[in-house]
Amino acid sequence: MPLGRAFTARLLRMIALWLFAACALPFAARAQYEIGAPGFNFISFAGAPFAPGGLPAVTTPQFAGVRALAAGSSARAATGTVAQRFPSAVYIDPTTGQATGTVIALNRSSVGSVFAIGVPRYFLGDFITPPAFQINDTTLADSNYWRPKPVEPGETFQEIISGVTTATVPIAANTTVNYYYSPHAERVFAAQSGRVTITWVARTPVNGRFLFKTESFVVSSATQRPVRTIYWTERSFSAPPINIPTGSIQTVNPVYNAQVPAIVA
Repeated sequence: MPLGRAFTARLLRMIALWLFAACALPFAARAQYEIGAPGFNFISFAGAPFAPGGLPAVTTPQFAGVRALAAGSSARAATGTVAQRFPSAVYIDPTTGQATGTVIALNRSSVGSVFAIGVPRYFLGDFITPPAFQINDTTLADSNYWRPKPVEPGETFQEIISGVTTATVPIAANTTVNYYYSPHAERVFAAQSGRVTITWVARTPVNGRFLFKTESFVVSSATQRPVRTIYWTERSFSAPPINIPTGSIQTVNPVYNAQVPAIVA
C-alpha cells in the first residue's frame, strides 16, 4: 500500500476511535444515575386508555404512555381581595361542622414527580443512629431516650396493661435482621444493602408500657469506608493470609450478609 494511503487509513481509524470515545463518555456518566421505567399509560388505571391527539396525527404504536412531571398553582386574578385573587375556601369548624368565616387562601403551590425512588439513608458499613425524635415525632430525643440496642427477634418485654402484667414480643423469634449490633461498641452497623427495618425501644416505660418505634429505610450497596481485600485460603486455595496485629485486636468477628454468607458451596 502506498505511504499516502496507509497514512490516510491510519488517520481515519484514529478519528473513528476518537469519535466513539467522545460519544461513549456522556452515556457512561448518565448511566450512573438513570432510572428506567416501562411505558405505562397511567391514565388507563382509572378507566379507558387516554386517546392521543394533536397535529400531526399520532398513531397508536407511537403512543407509549403519559405521565405528569410537575404541576403548580398561583394567582387566578390580578385584582381583588386575597380570597378572589387566589384559590380559597371557608374554614369549617371540625367540632361543629359550621363555617367559621375564616378564609384559607392558597397563594402558591408546586408538585413534582419523584426523580429517584428509595434514596439510601446510609452507606454500607455506616453507623445507624436511633431516631432523632421521641415517640411523638415532635420532641427531640436525647442520648438516653432510646436504647442503643434495637429490639431483638423473640425479645420479651413485661408490660402492665389494664393492671395485668403481659409479655409482649414485638418481633417474632424466627425473624432475620439485616443489620449488625455490636455489643462492644453499643452501636448498630449497616451490614446489608437494600431495605432495612429496625425496631427501637425507649429506655423508660410510660404507664407500664414500653414505647416502640419501627423504621424502614434503604442502605446503599456502596460504602464510604476503606475497602480491604481478603482471599480464600482453605482447601485448594493458597492465597496469603491476613496478619492481625497482636495486642490491639483480640478477636475478629466476621459479619455476614446475603451477599457474603457464612457458608458457601
